[in-house]
Amino acid sequence: MEGMETLTQAIWATTARGIDELLALIPELLGFHPTESVVSVVLQDGMIAVAARMDFPTPGSNHQFRATWQSLRRIWGQYDQANGFLIGYTQTLNPWSQLWELASQIWASPLWVIHVGNRFWQLGGSEGMCRNYSYEAAISQNKAVYQSRAALARTLHPISDDATLKTQLSDQLRLLEKIPEERWPSQLLELLKGAKSAKRVTPEDAARTAALIQFPQPRGAAISFVNSANAAAMRAFWSEVVKQTPQSHQLRPLSLLGLAAWISGDGALAVICLERAAELLKLEFQDLVYAYPKRDPKVPVLIGMLAWINYTVTDPERWEQILAQLPGIGHLVS
Repeated sequence: MEGMETLTQAIWATTARGIDELLALIPELLGFHPTESVVSVVLQDGMIAVAARMDFPTPGSNHQFRATWQSLRRIWGQYDQANGFLIGYTQTLNPWSQLWELASQIWASPLWVIHVGNRFWQLGGSEGMCRNYSYEAAISQNKAVYQSRAALARTLHPISDDATLKTQLSDQLRLLEKIPEERWPSQLLELLKGAKSAKRVTPEDAARTAALIQFPQPRGAAISFVNSANAAAMRAFWSEVVKQTPQSHQLRPLSLLGLAAWISGDGALAVICLERAAELLKLEFQDLVYAYPKRDPKVPVLIGMLAWINYTVTDPERWEQILAQLPGIGHLVS
């Protein structure tokens, strides 16, 4: 099941001079081409404040529809003076009744409502302006854009079999027993400082990292280390660690990858990490959302915090402020 929201929240200069150029920009903002999705673009002072993707409600599914419009209300409720777009990417033959009902939850002036099919886009209703649209062209303009959300999720698939990954991790855990615990955080920081976004993490370094973050102090150091300046590099690093960690120990690197993804503005990847965490925990996505305010012990606190951040549409620029309010990040290292 896909997450309720996929958010890219960072201020982007708006260079689109029309709907065609805006639609070409959406896959770049999200990191993938949306399908069966509702994309909401909030504009403030000529800048993109938020680009958010939600599942397009299945016709007749009141629960799904309610979840989508509640998400829209949370997003737009943060902006008093805004305009923007509500875009339905769907093969539903006549999506306009759903799109107009969703649009009624948005307080924006003006708000442009668009339906995007495989080969066309249409503005403002079944009688509105209609022009050609090319799915292939939209994803070929930027090589960093994945063909679908599922394709982005597949980038986190293991690069080796689980038994091999377990052996590598066990070896590193045994090595840690020979090193004083007070040195564990500095060992992890050395690995993080050496991380480069274009460098593939070796199996040994990935296993050592995965071993270290099973313990509170090194994990706390990793949480404190990530910031807006290094978040993209940390996103690349933790992505490699996740792919080289056995399923039994993936929750910790997934949480750190999700944190780096959110801070870097890659909301799509952050939500994919949360969905994977829910799967590992055998919980529903919504269970993660409410775990943080309830301090549910079944959910690691960083996972719960990220789910709550996504739910409340928290701006990544607030991370430094959030971190500063967590002296010793004591309750995040649980």
